[in-house]
Amino acid sequence: MADAYRPPQLPLSNRTARPENQRDPTAHHQPFRRRPAQSQRAHTPGDSKPQPQQKRAQVVPSTLPPPTRKAANIGGTISTANPADASLFSAGMSVREVVPHQTFTPSAPAAMEISMRTYSELLTDDPNLSKTLLPEFFSYYSTTMLWLRILTLKEKNAHPLTVEERDLLTVLALYSPSRSSFRLEHSAML
Repeated sequence: MADAYRPPQLPLSNRTARPENQRDPTAHHQPFRRRPAQSQRAHTPGDSKPQPQQKRAQVVPSTLPPPTRKAANIGGTISTANPADASLFSAGMSVREVVPHQTFTPSAPAAMEISMRTYSELLTDDPNLSKTLLPEFFSYYSTTMLWLRILTLKEKNAHPLTVEERDLLTVLALYSPSRSSFRLEHSAML
């Protein structure tokens, strides 16, 4: 029943009867590549057959030619030692890091106590400071500076930073005065 709805098929010989569907016997039937110059020549008007290509046999010499640059090969020391013996991972070899990797765990349990003592020392120099600078503000400021210092140490030692920490360091680098300009201002004041 399904064969009744199928369109009639032409015989195989009739399907390829068109000239564009015929296979070129001289084609290589590979991905496109240019033909050699001999095959591109036009045929003479009297010839009906194309001339066959002549394949050249490659001549391989029976012996190797003598060396041409002997002077460049003379000199140097020839060693018969195993190159793996002098490698980095051989037995008895030890290497010291030029810049040792330092790991640290930031901890500041006495930060608040140090902050309060520093504030009391500042009050002894200027008694009116308590009117303009609250002790809580000074503690908050010192904690923030400690946290920023820990972040810069983490970045310097190539410890992983969160996205927020990296953003904070970028903002700090953009909006804080650089150390060189800070030094120049202080040297100009002196």
